[in-house]
Amino acid sequence: MFRGECGDFPETVGAARRPSIYDPAVSANELLRLTKALIWRLQQPDFGLDAVSAAALLQHYGLPTTMIDFTGNLTCAFAFAAQSSSGVARVAIVPHRSPARVLDLTKHEWAERPRRQAAFGLVMPPGIADLKSDSARRSLNTSWYQFPVLPSDSEFVKETFQEMVSTHDDPSAGFLRLFITEYVEGRGKLSPALTEWLLSRIPIAPTCYFIRASQGNEVGVNYRGSDALDGFEQDVETWHSRDYWSGERSSWDRMSGWRWPEIGAIVADPRTNHPGGSRE
Repeated sequence: MFRGECGDFPETVGAARRPSIYDPAVSANELLRLTKALIWRLQQPDFGLDAVSAAALLQHYGLPTTMIDFTGNLTCAFAFAAQSSSGVARVAIVPHRSPARVLDLTKHEWAERPRRQAAFGLVMPPGIADLKSDSARRSLNTSWYQFPVLPSDSEFVKETFQEMVSTHDDPSAGFLRLFITEYVEGRGKLSPALTEWLLSRIPIAPTCYFIRASQGNEVGVNYRGSDALDGFEQDVETWHSRDYWSGERSSWDRMSGWRWPEIGAIVADPRTNHPGGSRE
């Protein structure tokens, strides 16, 4: 497994252990409650993930965990490493058969972004947090390689990198935003600080459905990316999510009177798409 890093960082720890990613105004307890609820949601039958795999999926779409991301594709690792603005990059190599728990994140049908990144999640052994520590190098047989990055290197892998992180053609990109909206409707508004932090981290994408079957009150759907819609304005959708999560409005108001369309139609969940750029 390979890990590409776009800089000369003294430590490599899971995102949840990096103080730099947090807004000091965000309550750790509030974020923890939300994260636990989202992990629970992904453990329900329609997703069927275990708790650790659920956390790994959330991390790929913006929420931090103590896990460390890897890839089985060296090209993907170099594409991440080449995003360096400092001119220095590193790649780590860890044997797949590791004393730590290794999660293959590519197999679940909802894990579109992890599949594109050939992603694995490494659950660090107890007592070891830093992948660059001597103990991690010994116990995990980790090797690190440092090399310079030129602008031409970044340009060479630019298309690969964009494909790995794009949201417009990712049918899974909108699930986290929708589930946060449902959490707010069920448990109450988020603080403005947590709202802004989430909006800066997770994909602001629609949840799009292709209606493939319908029988009575039951509807069968496949999911699509925002490129299946006529238009999607991210700044407008950010405004609506801000209003739903910490403002005065309820997203359920948009569900009043909403009906599933006919078989063959493509439609976005009304809580995650507002055609025409409206701001009611």
